[in-house]
Amino acid sequence: MTAAPPLAWSLRWGVLPVLLAAGACAPAPGAAAGRPLAATCATFEAVARDAPAGATVRLSGDCGAITLRKRLQPLTVDATGARIRGLWLMHVADVTWRGGTVEAPGGRDGVNQDGYGGTIEWARRVTIEGVTFTNAYRGLITRRENSDITIRNNMFAGLRSDGLNFTGITRGLVEGNRFRDFAPIRSTCSFADGRVQGGGVNRGICEGQGGVWKDGDHPDCIQMWGTLVDVTVKGNRILTPAPGDCQGIASFGPRTDRYLRIRVLDNEVVTDDWNAIAIGNCTDCEIRGNRVRAATRARADHPYVRTFGEGTVLACGNDVKGPHPKQRIGTGRCAG
Repeated sequence: MTAAPPLAWSLRWGVLPVLLAAGACAPAPGAAAGRPLAATCATFEAVARDAPAGATVRLSGDCGAITLRKRLQPLTVDATGARIRGLWLMHVADVTWRGGTVEAPGGRDGVNQDGYGGTIEWARRVTIEGVTFTNAYRGLITRRENSDITIRNNMFAGLRSDGLNFTGITRGLVEGNRFRDFAPIRSTCSFADGRVQGGGVNRGICEGQGGVWKDGDHPDCIQMWGTLVDVTVKGNRILTPAPGDCQGIASFGPRTDRYLRIRVLDNEVVTDDWNAIAIGNCTDCEIRGNRVRAATRARADHPYVRTFGEGTVLACGNDVKGPHPKQRIGTGRCAG
């Protein structure tokens, strides 16, 4: 057996430094060994910032606002069981966020950012899945410019106005989400004698009776605008009976917006609003294989598939039931 080299020889020829360097490269315990890194509300931002590429961070606790900013290496966050009041993902890439309950800092009546449960902006390759968005004016919004964004298998419930605002998206997927139990505050009419009519008052009627009209919420389950290129909305389930009915899936934005290749496929929309699915000002877009129903018998003639504005929107193969002629739109067989 060959004897080990003496220490002096090892130092001279670099054997010991090499061995020490090899030891330094060994996987550290924790994330590098495949185990999640634990984080509390107070430590999350630092743990997520310093986690190695490909790590999983497990967040626990009843948290205030949580921000993940400028994280550009792959990261998974498991927030199952955690509660967050304001989630903000900003300038991030290759992030998957799983589980947890996300509310707005200001609850349903929060104003502007305080009314948003989650916000994503300037993001690339981000997935949000298995999250419950609740107690917010708007559940989840994307804004600025984002690419390769997936919103999958989440619950949007107990919201006042909008579920998902999907804006500024190039290559996006909204799949398998559920929307229910919205609580909008509709327009009101106030009179000099102190009476207030609520529940969605027509402005002309209100002012004709000498009242002061105040606009209310216009809830949308999934609303899209801004940059929209190669977006698929697929397999979502919407249930919003009156008086909490919301528009189902719509591309309602500024009149100058133009969209490209939006596909609305195989969704179930049960609502008492007129606009179950409304896609317009869109080129090479498709509404196919969706099931649309009124949520209550009193509004059986309301929900339908609508196309509008410029562009080319193919609407076919949809299952829409109701007595109104508009409810035949988009129900014809698809060619091919």
